[in-house]
Amino acid sequence: MIWFLLLILLPSILSLVLYYALMNFRRTIRITVAVFLQLLVLPAALIVISDYENIPFIPVITWFTLIAFTVACSVSISMAIFDNILSKKGETIAAFLVPFVSFPFIITMVIVPEMIAGQHFPPDFFGQRLFLTGWFLDLITDSSQFIAGEESITALVILHFGFFAEILIVMIIIFGFFKLITDCYKNL
Repeated sequence: MIWFLLLILLPSILSLVLYYALMNFRRTIRITVAVFLQLLVLPAALIVISDYENIPFIPVITWFTLIAFTVACSVSISMAIFDNILSKKGETIAAFLVPFVSFPFIITMVIVPEMIAGQHFPPDFFGQRLFLTGWFLDLITDSSQFIAGEESITALVILHFGFFAEILIVMIIIFGFFKLITDCYKNL
């Protein structure tokens, strides 16, 4: 039950914290900082996941936090791209509520078919986990070269960046829709 709450609430809380931390900066700085934070947190999280794999809950909590942080960075970048389309109160509400849209994507990525250690990944490994970008990652990588249970984190890195791109696309569509609605409302 706690894992479920963590998956639901952590992206929204981190998104709200990141929004308040970056809201007074210019648009380009907000985008740059969010991308830089994403690139900084990924290696740190992967080190923790690989170093503490014998401690039961550390890798799971780190993986969930990395997923939540990815969603928060995607929301922050999208809000910076479509700057000033909502009031400050509306932006705060959006920063908290919009990450809930990512929940089906998170569930699809986290709840995966069981992999047996030593088994090769299926050829459509990324396509099974990522709706929008998985087919492209399957096309440009040979996921069957990865073996479950190996020390290589290449598949996790590719999966994470595919997830980041997927959530960023979804958030840009959502905030583009918000801009379309506000523009229509202003023209009335």
